[in-house]
Amino acid sequence: MKTLFLFFLVISFNLFGQIEAPYSWRLESKDSKINVYHQKIDNNTIENALEQDSKGKYAVAINERKKIEKKDFSLSYILDNNDRIYQYRVVSNEIKGFMFTLKFTNIGQSKIWFYNQDHSKFYGPFTKEDLQFDSTILSPIMSGNDWIIEVLEKQNASSNHFFIDNISSFFRGVKSSAGFGTSDDCMINVNCTESNNYKKVVSSTVKMVVTSGSVSYFCTGNIINNTKLDGTPYVLSANHCSLNSSSSDYPNWIFIFSFEFPACANLSVEPVIKQLKGCSLVAQSGNDGGDISSDFMLLKIKSSIPDAWNINFIGWDRSGSATSSGVCLHHPDGDVKKISTYNTAPTISSYGRFTANTHFRVFWASTQSGKGVTQGGSSGSGLINSSGLLIGTLTGGGSNCIDNSMSDFYGRFSMHWDKFGTNNVDRLKPWLDPLNLGVTTLSTFSKSSVSISSNQDLNSIKVNWFQNSLNIESSADNYDVELYNVNGQWLESYINNKYNSKIEIPELSKGIYFANIISSNYTKSFKFVVQ
Repeated sequence: MKTLFLFFLVISFNLFGQIEAPYSWRLESKDSKINVYHQKIDNNTIENALEQDSKGKYAVAINERKKIEKKDFSLSYILDNNDRIYQYRVVSNEIKGFMFTLKFTNIGQSKIWFYNQDHSKFYGPFTKEDLQFDSTILSPIMSGNDWIIEVLEKQNASSNHFFIDNISSFFRGVKSSAGFGTSDDCMINVNCTESNNYKKVVSSTVKMVVTSGSVSYFCTGNIINNTKLDGTPYVLSANHCSLNSSSSDYPNWIFIFSFEFPACANLSVEPVIKQLKGCSLVAQSGNDGGDISSDFMLLKIKSSIPDAWNINFIGWDRSGSATSSGVCLHHPDGDVKKISTYNTAPTISSYGRFTANTHFRVFWASTQSGKGVTQGGSSGSGLINSSGLLIGTLTGGGSNCIDNSMSDFYGRFSMHWDKFGTNNVDRLKPWLDPLNLGVTTLSTFSKSSVSISSNQDLNSIKVNWFQNSLNIESSADNYDVELYNVNGQWLESYINNKYNSKIEIPELSKGIYFANIISSNYTKSFKFVVQ
């Protein structure tokens, strides 16, 4: 099975990209007087984590649940306006990087930074806008073994409470010195020419930080569409990524979005960190790592994905067939997003040789930029056909940069759909086709594709579908209607409508449609369902 990894960089960003040096850097340095926690990782703990490698998981960090409270921080400064700066330092000679979680009872106007002891790197400020679903502030994964947490608490906020909730110590998967990227040299950045026909789906691929008890691992997943087209934050990945994870672990999983270079070349500047914490398990195949099942896992992120991130929800094809070409988008070794290409139709195979037809077997092709394969960290990434639709998820295989003639195996989406049980928790069907439309394919969905531009109150427009008629109530006295199917194909136009209109469309088959209402002042798109 494919395993996973991680790395991080030298620039300073918070969740939404604000950049402001820690407040204390403007003041006389007192770093040497900050309370220090010496993090020690027992070698036996690491060895126990490494044993999971044989089960297709790549352990990289040890998680320590803590409660290092506000009173344990150093009150380093009281400013003239009575703002207060609290600091705490975490040091370890045995690890390569840290990730911290701080929990707040009431964050108020506080600002939080993370910076290393030599002041060469910082992240922040983080504010209430960056709170995760559980009122926590989540740091990036930060290379280096000496970091300071700084909280600027505004005046009259002394009753606010915070504490360090978790420390993740990375013993591998993060470069301890300055540098960027840990994946093998043959990997191809996602925004090279190989992705020209797949731009719409690139944003759907996410890097995952997986928690199983006291250990963190890495996988790749895809934000996936459903027939309601409602932006439910479902993530499809491989079930072997969740082996040994309990229900109490899922709230601590992390999803990192758009972690990619904007162009083909490798850069020295890290992408802005966009991450959400927490999910619930929705459905999965058996815990056999793909030996018997198709090895899928469907998750639901605890928070909605911010519209400003422009994340598209990848469409899918459950026909069970594959096209003669396509790609995989993935995060090998937790690196920035990469692309691998196939130009020979995948064959139907098994993975563990116990159950027939569960997987696609894929051989990677040489392209203009080289020959990208997969690597640890790519597990769970989507196999995407030439139409840009997801048809499988990566279980594992032998492909590598040294011998790139080896193949990989992807659990087939058609098997995930309903072939491993009739209960909702055993299949994708009830979740990705909640309207029970029975469609075989569903296109990629972008919230921005249903856009509104207006100079008037659009609440005065109402659209509904009833008895083979599209019924429109509008304050406008002259507007056109354009009808599209779920794949964005234009079907018909109805021009010069007046106020309240009833448009007879008796021949529409079952499915999802969009009616674009267009006048000189506005455009609005309405979704309706024919059942």
